[in-house]
Formats: sequence, C-alpha cells, structure tokens
Amino acid sequence: MPAAAKAKSISIGGFQDADFEATRKELQPINPSTEVQTVKVDVSSSASVTAWISDIISSFGTLDGTVNAAGIARPVGVGEGPAILSGAGEMFKRVMRINLEGVFYCPREQIRVMMELPKLRGVLPTLLVSVTSSWR
Repeated sequence: MPAAAKAKSISIGGFQDADFEATRKELQPINPSTEVQTVKVDVSSSASVTAWISDIISSFGTLDGTVNAAGIARPVGVGEGPAILSGAGEMFKRVMRINLEGVFYCPREQIRVMMELPKLRGVLPTLLVSVTSSWR
C-alpha cells in the first residue's frame, strides 16, 4: 500500500515547480483526505532547506519520514566524451551543489528536527531515505 494511502500529509519540495499541480492531482485520488503541500526549494541552499523543513513543522506539527531524491546529471548533449574533460566547470559546480550539498543539507535539517520531535511526541521518527544522481 503506498504511503499516500495512509499519510495524513505529504510535503513535496522541489526546484522545478512546473509539475506541482499535476503531482497534487495525481496523489489526491489515492487518499482524498491526505493534505498535499508543494514548496519550491533550492536544496543547494541551507537556508532554503531550513525554511522548508520549518514550514513542514509549522504546517503539520510533525515529520515522520522523508525521502530525499534531489539530483541532477549532466544534461544530454552537453560536452563530448568524459564529463571531466568537457570543461563544463559551472555545470559541474551546479551538479555538486545539488547532488552533494543537497544530500547533506536536507537530512541534516530533517534529523535535527526529528531529534526534537520525540521529546514532544514520545515516539521515534520512522524513516529517512536519501538518494542522488551521478555526474556522467
């Protein structure tokens, strides 16, 4: 059974917000009582991540689990041959900010908040998963 079938609320954060409404509409029939929040977040910015997680706590009062799936790869057709030889320095930096720093900022803030929540709820948080893309 998908998490959305049981979830009271879901917060989806992402930088590409064009599909937020379509995502919300896709999740709604699974469980009409689930509140779906969408927030534009730049995971390469610690301040943006902190604001997003604070908003989750303000909106829902809890953070029971997370899936961090942010990541980008070198766009198809950018550079020829191995990426390290392409000279795409700015693209490399952007990929590293999202795929490396984002994978650090999101769990760091989520764990910080989750460590405080058990004191308020008397139970431990349930799940934290992080995945990222690769530089090809």
